[in-house]
Amino acid sequence: MKLVIAKQLGGKNVVSSDGEELGKLVDLYIEEGTGKISYLMIDPNSDSVTVRQLKMDDGLGLIPYSAVLAIRDFIIVDRRALGSGGNAPTIFEE
Repeated sequence: MKLVIAKQLGGKNVVSSDGEELGKLVDLYIEEGTGKISYLMIDPNSDSVTVRQLKMDDGLGLIPYSAVLAIRDFIIVDRRALGSGGNAPTIFEE
């Protein structure tokens, strides 16, 4: 297993499995109780048709972490696993 330092992920391009540029990674949504990553939070590519189907939170697109296929020079996500809108998770800031 290869480990990646979180700060190395910031700004990486996020691309769908069919090559569509979805945006750039801004942050991660991590469940407080479990410490598991739930969502990638991206600065969306306004030209992307797929981005319009994502859950949104304060202008950021939310991609379920379960959709991530690979992380290398960019992040590849399974387009079929992306949701179709709906309610964003509640994010608490302290």
